[in-house]
Amino acid sequence: MRRLLLLPLAALLAGLPARAAEPSAHAAALDAQGAARRRLGDAAGALEAYRQAVRAAPEWAEPRAAMGELLLAAGAAAEAAEAFTVAARLSPELAPAWCGLAVAARRAGEAGRAAEAGRRCTALRPDDPAAWRGLAEALRDAGDLAGAVRAREAELRLAEAGGAPASDVEAARAALAAARAAAEAPGAGAGLEPPPPNAGAVAKLAQGDRAFTAGEYRAALFAYQDAVYLDPGSAPARVKLGRAYLALRYPEQALAQAEQALALDPSSADARRLAVEAGGAPPAAVPAAATAAPAPEPAPAGAPATQP
Repeated sequence: MRRLLLLPLAALLAGLPARAAEPSAHAAALDAQGAARRRLGDAAGALEAYRQAVRAAPEWAEPRAAMGELLLAAGAAAEAAEAFTVAARLSPELAPAWCGLAVAARRAGEAGRAAEAGRRCTALRPDDPAAWRGLAEALRDAGDLAGAVRAREAELRLAEAGGAPASDVEAARAALAAARAAAEAPGAGAGLEPPPPNAGAVAKLAQGDRAFTAGEYRAALFAYQDAVYLDPGSAPARVKLGRAYLALRYPEQALAQAEQALALDPSSADARRLAVEAGGAPPAAVPAAATAAPAPEPAPAGAPATQP
């Protein structure tokens, strides 16, 4: 089941900017047919129509995401995750793809991938309580109890501010209380050894460093993409990936990696510096005592390369 979620070169999480594909009239008609059948409750007919739309327009993300939603509803979590994964690669800003992947990956037992997708989902839908609820559940399953509390706090805050039904607000409040209790329980997280470094990710980072130093920025990008895929919780890997994007003159993608690195490690001076260089607003600094010494960073494209 796990292998269905794997994609080469981490295209899911950090692919190069994709050009939106214009669907043919035939593909658009099939997509509309799928939507119509779905409204009528004909899930099987809708799924077949979306499959045909995908065959007619393989680079069109929306019908793949719709397929994922139907597969997820039918209990085919792994197959749904595969559909959402491809949709997210084809259209990195398509919120239903990331939000659906967060749910599907969690049901398929991929807590880490679910948490990563959940972060992207909340970035695209920051005002949606359901997005934060899904992230909280994924983080809890991944063992990040403190992160789950923060996500539950966001869920409750949005539910209250958005005028959600009283039952939804109470459910969010109860879920937050349960998350806090789990995080504050005696021995929660205690006695656990820190996870060993991901050997595959370390090797890919070294490969990327060599390529970057040689000025081969695209090769470095691909290696860093693999490293992020293998270890999505590594802030340094995301900074390196962001540096490669910046060297290739993709500032938006570089800024996205800087923001994700800061979400993972708010004390990262390297990530803050990358965010500024990529054109973002200067992130709030953390106390100096909590900030680790910055690591050497790669030079921008056109400048003498240094070790990232």
